[in-house]
Amino acid sequence: MIGLDSRQIYSGMEIGTAQPTKKEQDAIPHHLIGIRSPEEPITSGEYAKLITATVRDVRKRGKEPIICGGSGLYYRAITKGIFKGSVSNLKVREQLEKEYDEEGGSVLLGKLQSVDPDYAKIVHPNNRRRLVRALEIYKA
Repeated sequence: MIGLDSRQIYSGMEIGTAQPTKKEQDAIPHHLIGIRSPEEPITSGEYAKLITATVRDVRKRGKEPIICGGSGLYYRAITKGIFKGSVSNLKVREQLEKEYDEEGGSVLLGKLQSVDPDYAKIVHPNNRRRLVRALEIYKA
């Protein structure tokens, strides 16, 4: 079993993420469950590389892996690849995060509505990460 859940990869969050119990993991080998500190965020690209390497490793041992759980984003990352059309700009991101913290999500949502009204319809003003990232891509 290879975990595809965006939260189960983190250690110390067993109950909140409904990770398989130790007994379940002893009965059937599980991979990518509780292996990373919550202090170490992981991107979908990094997760896709981990999954791919784990699948290879399991197959080398003559077993057929089962990929299961959570995130459609991570599933798309391993089946269709990662969108490579944008780059990160840390300076712009930090400025937008500061603006979000000081002025609130509604202000950033208003800015997003003026440049990408379709995406703005599906992003909630409390979703700091998506608002900041959308505007970061626009400004890049």
